Amino acid sequence: MTTQTETRSARDVSVEEMTRRVARFASLKPTPTPFVDSQIEGALREIYLVIGKGVVEHEALRSAIPDAEDFNVTIVKAPPGNGASLHAHATSEVFVPLTGKWSIFWTNEKGQDEIVIEPFDVFSCPVGVMRGFRNESNEDAWLLAITGGDDSGRVYWHPEVIEKAAAHGWYLDSHGNVRQAPPGQQAPSSGSALAQQASSIAQDWYRTEMIATRLARFVDLVPSDRPFVDTVIPGHERQNFNVIGKGVTEDAGLEASIIDAQDFNVTFMRSSPGKGPALHDHKTVEVFISLTGHWEVIWGENGEHRLELHPFDMISIPAGVMRAIRNIGHDDQWLMTILGTSTPGRVSWHPDVLAQARARGLGLDGTGNLVAVS
Repeated sequence: MTTQTETRSARDVSVEEMTRRVARFASLKPTPTPFVDSQIEGALREIYLVIGKGVVEHEALRSAIPDAEDFNVTIVKAPPGNGASLHAHATSEVFVPLTGKWSIFWTNEKGQDEIVIEPFDVFSCPVGVMRGFRNESNEDAWLLAITGGDDSGRVYWHPEVIEKAAAHGWYLDSHGNVRQAPPGQQAPSSGSALAQQASSIAQDWYRTEMIATRLARFVDLVPSDRPFVDTVIPGHERQNFNVIGKGVTEDAGLEASIIDAQDFNVTFMRSSPGKGPALHDHKTVEVFISLTGHWEVIWGENGEHRLELHPFDMISIPAGVMRAIRNIGHDDQWLMTILGTSTPGRVSWHPDVLAQARARGLGLDGTGNLVAVS
């Protein structure tokens, strides 16, 4: 039987090289004055660049993992009642609370509306929508943000935000970088920077009734108990949840909570102690984020290299590298994965994985979906 599984030469990545592609949550450093609104009341926050340069307005900032392919990842920490002012992007932006409660507010045909999202809920905001976010908790909280594209561009601020920033002496230069006017001097106009940004914005409001198509509540996620061919092999049983896009799931019946995948797909996984995906590869970059617990990342042609992820740590694994991951905690744990491009293709399994699955009566058909074999 012909199977639709992609095959490539395994890429050898040393432990030293892979370690450079790990962002340790405990070691992340916040960025100074990342945005023009950073000094406005209600917009106080710390920005942590994790993968790629994101959309910050400070030219000297560096991220924990500089290499961005198809998406950028940022973590925000804000005190109660603070977050980001109204703004838009030329790419999609996805919000995932790591802790606390967050309101996402946006302009619509009647003015403004908002929703409140909680840990591991996922909201995908489309291109061009004026949106902001705010920590609604009673303590500091953390929010994960993913923006599309290798280069996510710059922020397009609501004009009122620019006016408030100017009152505090902050403005954007002609390159869109944040600057502070000398003491006693008025901040120059940011109009030219805004005009340049506005040219790529598709829309400036969003219909409230469309929100259900962009929101995945964590408590409502629907899993597949057999999402991949390796789940028939002892030690690799797990549940997968397609959150944004179909991803690379081999269960043809597993639908995505948010169908519209732009630039990247998002999947959640839950597994028991000692269990997780077998050795496999993708044609795009894959990011693992530990939402809860501790995980062991395994890679190499035969799984010869290993390292650990702790809560909120993440690793960016390049295409062409055989990898696996397993829960090394004592309870069921959650992992988030991000796959590059809107169509990341199919999984390329280690030959031993396919042989073991076939011996247990499970294989892949010509389109790469699960099928019983004899």
